[in-house]
Amino acid sequence: MSNDEQEIIPVEYVDIESIYIPSIFTNHPVSDKKIRKVQLYYDIFHRLDKPITLFSSDNRLMLDGYARFVFALSRNLKEVPVIYRGF
Repeated sequence: MSNDEQEIIPVEYVDIESIYIPSIFTNHPVSDKKIRKVQLYYDIFHRLDKPITLFSSDNRLMLDGYARFVFALSRNLKEVPVIYRGF
């Protein structure tokens, strides 16, 4: 893949309650600044700015996007966009 090409990553929508949150996230509160950033984007575009990153569709272990997850919970969103990034 050249520098000009971008990898296309499929986005899925999953039930927010099916996502497993590791304690590394839950033990550290999300800053108000991060939540406000997600909220501002959502209020303008009516969607999250980026998908939440999960390890795989099998275990749905969160790797990134905890602020988006917390915001989605606060808005009672039932499904959220995700991508999978297994190693």
